[in-house]
Amino acid sequence: MLRRLVIFFLTISLGAWSTGEPAETQADQTTEQQLNNDLTTTEQTTELSNQSNMPSAEDIAESDYYDNLSLLAELVQAEAGNQDEKGKRLVADVVLNRVESDRFPDSIPEVIYQDKQFSTVLDGALMDAGWHMDQSDYDAVWAEATAEHRLDENILFFTAGKYNAYCTPMYKYGDHYFGK
Repeated sequence: MLRRLVIFFLTISLGAWSTGEPAETQADQTTEQQLNNDLTTTEQTTELSNQSNMPSAEDIAESDYYDNLSLLAELVQAEAGNQDEKGKRLVADVVLNRVESDRFPDSIPEVIYQDKQFSTVLDGALMDAGWHMDQSDYDAVWAEATAEHRLDENILFFTAGKYNAYCTPMYKYGDHYFGK
């Protein structure tokens, strides 16, 4: 509001100075122009909000889906950046299998950020992973997210160095021990 007043008075002063018209006449013309501009702006805003430029629920859901896959790719980099494609895919499987399990939360972010589940969340490596991502991280996630059958639909846990005490051991691949 204050900005409009300042512009209004500057317009009047400069307009009266340059045209030689009385300030009152210039003020009346400026006020009328401003009212017309405000009406046009309001009409344009209403027209824009009535158009279908707003994202649909499907657009938002699709965006969330890809954001979640990107987060999963960051976790894959943080947890298995030094592993081959299969090792990365197995880490992605753990998260995707947890999302489908009754024992864990129902979304990728909730699974990843669940308290004390992934050491890379606790030590900050997940936050740093975005700087080290490569195409193989995204490819591994995409392969598992879109596969009719994942590499392993049973694994729910992995650790480096030894089997997790809270799981049934299944196998070791690369640097990780997987279990259900």
